[in-house]
Amino acid sequence: MIRLFILLIALSPAWAARLEFDPAASQISFSVPTTLHMVHGTFRLRRGVIDYDATTGSASGEIVVDVASGDTDNGSRDKRMHSVVLESPRYPQAIFRIDRAEGQTTVIVHGTLTLHGAPHQITVPMEVSSANGKTTANGTFSVPYTAWGMKDASQFLLKVTPTVQVTLRLVALQP
Repeated sequence: MIRLFILLIALSPAWAARLEFDPAASQISFSVPTTLHMVHGTFRLRRGVIDYDATTGSASGEIVVDVASGDTDNGSRDKRMHSVVLESPRYPQAIFRIDRAEGQTTVIVHGTLTLHGAPHQITVPMEVSSANGKTTANGTFSVPYTAWGMKDASQFLLKVTPTVQVTLRLVALQP
C-alpha cells in the first residue's frame, strides 16, 4: 500500500499554471470611509498575467491597473481624485509585480506595487477557484495612500480616511 501511494505521488503532475486575466471579466474596486459616507469606486484592469508553480512557490508576472480609469460616479470627486490625489495624468497606471506565492486554494501573493511612481512591498491573500472554464482569483488589500506620499483627499469639513481598501476579482479563461 505504501509503495502504491509513493508511486501515485511520483506520477501526479505538479500544480503549475499560467493565468492570463481577462480585463473585460475582471473587476478592481475600492472603498474609503469619509465623515459623511463610504465612497466606492472602480478601476479597469489593463492587463495581467501570473506564472505560478505551487510545488516550488515560484511566481512571476504583473497586474497592470489603469489608474486613469478610476471612477466613483461623482464627476467633481473624480476630477479631484485624478488631479490632486492620484495625479493620474502623470502616473496613469499602477503595476503589481509578483515575485513569489505560497499556497494552492488560498494563495499568498508577494510582490512590489508601484503606485504614484513609488514601489511598495505588499502581500495579497487570494482565494483561487476554477469552474466553468474560468479561474478566478479574489483578494483584498489596503493602500495607505497618504503614508505612500499621495495628498490627503480630505476637504474642509469632509474628512477622508488615509487608507483605501482595494478588492480584486481577476478572471482568467482556461485554455
